[in-house]
Amino acid sequence: MQTSPNAKTNTQTPLSKIYFLNMQITDAMTLCGEMLKKCALVCEKDSDICATIYAAQSQNNLEENQARFSEFVVWCKGFFGANVLFGDCLDSIALERLKAQNLMCATAESCTGGLLAYHFTRNAGASAVFLGGVVSYDNSIKQGILGVRESSLQDFGAVSEKVVSEMLHGVIDRFGAQVALASSGIAGPSGGSAQKPVGCVFLGVQKRGEKPLIEQYFFTGTREQIQEQSCQKALEMLLKII
Repeated sequence: MQTSPNAKTNTQTPLSKIYFLNMQITDAMTLCGEMLKKCALVCEKDSDICATIYAAQSQNNLEENQARFSEFVVWCKGFFGANVLFGDCLDSIALERLKAQNLMCATAESCTGGLLAYHFTRNAGASAVFLGGVVSYDNSIKQGILGVRESSLQDFGAVSEKVVSEMLHGVIDRFGAQVALASSGIAGPSGGSAQKPVGCVFLGVQKRGEKPLIEQYFFTGTREQIQEQSCQKALEMLLKII
């Protein structure tokens, strides 16, 4: 496997993002090792499902780089099938996956304030799979529209796995969606605590009739950066279940 020791030291222009589904990314990158070497490419892990593909430092011919990358893409699709995706825009990739499976989705957002819904609707043709969303910023909206229990808010707090689970259930039920995404967290710059500091975000995705996937993350940066990181991670989580 060819990897750069540190992504920040790679000065080459990235060729594409690669997403590995239903497998450990380290295992997938190992399986790609010989082909990466043959095509003079470098693969750097970005997250638990995503990596960036670069041309090796010594390869500076753009046309040759693209040809080598195309060869790698063909090999990957033949080897991994539907479990590998290429592209730089995560929301459009998620949209195409939803379309391919005829799945309608909806969002229930708190800390992301509608940004997650925007990531869907900024793509032409989003209406084919995106029903809509609820920005349940206030707890009264979580209760009144999404059906979150008052006891859950009191016992666990709005920023919790329990509340995100109920937000998912509520938006699936209200919208008649097959897939839902939900967010609740503390985007800052104030409002954090020792237990739940600024950047603490619970994200959830769920297919109707299946167990939800809910994760807790601790993001850093400005309010806007935390919101955007939350959306990107939620979209990655979505790819894991569709």
